[in-house]
Amino acid sequence: MTATTDASTHHDDAPIRTIAEGVFRGRARSRDGEAIILARPGTDYRVELIPASPVDAEPGARLRGEIRVQAARMDVIATGGKYIEPVDGPPRRVAGRIIAIDERANLVHVDAGPFPVACKPHKLQQASQFRVDQLVTMGVSPGAEFHPAPRQDAHPRAGRRD
Repeated sequence: MTATTDASTHHDDAPIRTIAEGVFRGRARSRDGEAIILARPGTDYRVELIPASPVDAEPGARLRGEIRVQAARMDVIATGGKYIEPVDGPPRRVAGRIIAIDERANLVHVDAGPFPVACKPHKLQQASQFRVDQLVTMGVSPGAEFHPAPRQDAHPRAGRRD
């Protein structure tokens, strides 16, 4: 399942995966309020995120949404990996390849390995300064958010007019 926005730019017409898909593992208390724990099946990732709107799910349910972080500063790097650090807890560092840029929203979408992450650049930086396919790394401010995606119909073609 993929999602794109009209404001995103990408180097080809392939779908861009900017929506994170994971498994809800429960709730946790954080310094910013109640957090949800989003896990990536087949990995040890259990990322704690502040829900931007209520998440009504039971543990084990699949969740889809946008992970959004505020970058302390985004740096372009020549080599590196794709990750969210730490593996278990609220994100403090994100690194990966830029997959889309939304100049209107001033967001840089990064494939950070287990999940795509929408990164808001530091106030002295703009999304327009970056390019798709660059590798970036950044420290992130506390309060990483989860913006739930609209629920999908059980039948993908239901309600569609082709």
